This record gives sequence, C-alpha cells and structure tokens, in this order.
Amino acid sequence: MFREDSTSKYLRTGAYALAGQSPEKRRSETHFPAAGSERLVAPWYRRYGTFVSNFRFTDIFSAYHHTNDFKLNRAENINIRLRFMAIFFALVVPAYMLIDYYTLTHAHFIPIASLRCVLALIHITVCLFTLRRLSPLAVNALLGLDILAAGLFYMAAMYILQSGIGEVPPVGYTFMPLMMIVMLGLFPLTLSCSLLIMLLVVECYAGLQIMLGNLLSEESLSMLFLFLLFMGIILWLQSGQLLMLLRLYRESTRDALTGLINRRVLMKFLDQEVNQNQDTERRFSVLMMDLDRFKLINDDHGHFTGDLVIKATARLLETEMRVGDIVARFGGEEFVAVLPGLGRDMAVAVAERICESCTQNHITAPDGSQITFTASIGVSEYIGGEDIETTLRRADEALYSAKEQGRNRVICEPA
Repeated sequence: MFREDSTSKYLRTGAYALAGQSPEKRRSETHFPAAGSERLVAPWYRRYGTFVSNFRFTDIFSAYHHTNDFKLNRAENINIRLRFMAIFFALVVPAYMLIDYYTLTHAHFIPIASLRCVLALIHITVCLFTLRRLSPLAVNALLGLDILAAGLFYMAAMYILQSGIGEVPPVGYTFMPLMMIVMLGLFPLTLSCSLLIMLLVVECYAGLQIMLGNLLSEESLSMLFLFLLFMGIILWLQSGQLLMLLRLYRESTRDALTGLINRRVLMKFLDQEVNQNQDTERRFSVLMMDLDRFKLINDDHGHFTGDLVIKATARLLETEMRVGDIVARFGGEEFVAVLPGLGRDMAVAVAERICESCTQNHITAPDGSQITFTASIGVSEYIGGEDIETTLRRADEALYSAKEQGRNRVICEPA
C-alpha cells in the first residue's frame, strides 16, 4: 500500500483543502448539478405551497449554479431553435415586401424594402453561425444580436414612415416590438439573460419615441404597459421551460441515491478529458473505488443501512475532491473519480487520503450500532492515444489487485 508522502501532505494543505466549505457551496462549484439532496428552500416557504418550494430562484435567474454539461445542452437547445427562427424570418421578412408594395407609398416603400433585404441577410448570417458549435455565451449573444437587428429595423422603418408625407403605420409594424418579445418565449433562457434582451427591445421602442417626440404620449405609455404585461408572461413561460429542462436533466444525469453524476455523464466527461489531452497534453488520472465487504453490511444490517453507507461515501468523496474534479457512482458500491491535471503519483496520494478518511468515518445504523467501512482503490493515469475504456480497464485491474492483496488499500497500475 502506498503511504502518504510530501506530495500528499501538499495536496492536503493546498488545492485540496476544501473541507471547510459547505456541501451546497462545493456542489455549486463542481460538476455536480445544482440543488442537491438538501432541502431546497427555507421551511417557512412550505406554507405557500409547491409553487415556490420546488425550486431555487437561483436556478432560473442565472446559469451560475448550472453544471457545464447542462449549460452546453441548453445552449444546443437554444441554438437549434434560433436556427429555425432565423430561417423562418429570412424567408418571411423579404416576402412581406409584397404587402408593403400595396400598402405603402412609393417614397416609403423603396427605403423600407432595402432595410428588409439587410435584415434578411442578417437572419441568414445568424443561421450560418448556428451551424457551428458555439459556447453558451456565444449562443446567447447571437440571439441578442438577432433580436437587436429586428429592433433597429423597427426603429428605422417607423421613422421612415413618419418622415416626409407621413402615413399611419400598418399593424404589422405597430406591434412588431411585442412580437419580438413573444418570440423569446421559444427559448429556455435564464431570467437575467431574457431581461437583458427584452430591455434591448424596449430601448429600441423608447428611442424611436424620443426621436419622434412622443415618449410621454398616451399611446406610448399604453404600449409600455403592454411591454410590461407581455414581458411578465414570457418570463413566466421561460422559467417553466428552464425548470422542466433542469428537472429532466437532473433525473437523467444524477444517481438518485447519492446525487452524484451517473455513469452515462461520466463517460461524456471522460471523452472531454481525452479531447483536452489531445489538444493541450493535459494529464489526468482515474480512481476506481469499491467498498470492502459491502455485501456483509447489507446482510448483517439491512439494505437501508447499506444505502446510508453509500451516501456517506459519496459525501466523503465530495469533501476530498478539488473544484473541477469529477466524481460519479459507477454502479452498486463502486465509484469513479477523474482528476484532471494530476499524474499517477499525485492521484495515488489523493486515493490514500480517501482510504484513510473511510477508516476514520462511521455511520449510525437504525438500530443504533456504529458501522465502520473501508474501501479499496485502483489508480490509472491516461496514456495519450489510448481508448478511455483501456484506462478504465487498467484502473479496474488495479482495484482487483487491491482486493486480492487484503483490501483497504490503494494499488496503482504498473508503470
């Protein structure tokens, strides 16, 4: 068995010294989904029913507490919807020129038709950008720019209609800002992002009214009231979409018992680490951990006590991991941790500390007895160019060797 050396002591006092943080703060800063198994809101909210007690406001206000995996999935969802919206308006915007031809004067039709061609080109450009793999921030920015382009078109078109021999704007122009806000209901945006884009639309309308000197008119004030009404409805719809996506994501990616990510998501993260290694040669190691003689705990104390041991092990692993490490329940009493940036020797030191922590912890069974448990861990470092399944297999073989050599120990793959 490997013993703690200076490297392990450094890890204990350095990057891994996170034990003082609360589980909520730790999970919000790692790969684990927000809103863990802890109570989601203060108890006094319960009296107001499930409307406010089944989610945290931070989940829908911003993406700060969302996992990177969820951010990427949501961004892909928004990107696809934005692509179809851009295609739709790239066709509809120039087609509307036929209606303009019969409803607008010739002096107004020509410049507005030119603006429609420019707006259609912007929609086509946005559509082309959505074909690329974009970051969540880039997707939100692209959506905002597309809406802003429509808002600027509205300002310019309405200003043209009021210039020269003014004419009453057709209904399609009058309610265009409201339509832009309604279109945002298609996207599962956070409240902060949605409000920012909505403010762009309101600013375009307010800027136009200032240019025309009508900001305080009865018509403008009525329109601003409609803005507030529509914004409230759309924010409500977007929050519902986002909460539904979060619930589906958490149910499909988290282990129900421990709250850790499941095996499917772990493999996605491992693929990302492999790609990172190919791009930057950043090392990473894998720990495969199994509780020793777990079947005896189930047989002697019952499966409920066994579940308590598994949950306690999950919390222990969360405490011992750095921000950015990946911990997953691999199946049964087996766990896997991925340590980005760490080679074999440093990963062994981390595994040794986890083994030691297991021996120092215990849980209280329903009958009041104290249950102690130990773990065996296999360590493997990824070798550039190999399949990730090979890395996992070497870690599993090292774990099997630890079991054969007496359990409660760390074994690393042969150099």
